Amino acid sequence: MTTFSPWNRGEFDMMDRRGMNERPHGFRSSLRTWLADCTDVPEEVAETILAHSPGSKVVKAYRRTDFLEQRAALMQRWADHVSGVSNLKTINQTYKI
Repeated sequence: MTTFSPWNRGEFDMMDRRGMNERPHGFRSSLRTWLADCTDVPEEVAETILAHSPGSKVVKAYRRTDFLEQRAALMQRWADHVSGVSNLKTINQTYKI
């Protein structure tokens, strides 16, 4: 059995009670794949979106940004992608709907 932190265990318990089979880690993995395949975002920004802390101790010591503006724009694009809005925009532009 996998060991979970109390926060994760509570989240998974809630998902089980609601009959939800999907898990956030798979969703995060999908996001990371989409960031790599469909954007030109630097790896540092992509990893920060996932709450990872990339880089050596020296890099981390000198990095003074949280990439907030880049993350906000990318998360909006991701929301559009998973909700189908980005496909609808493409269809509307292609067919002038």
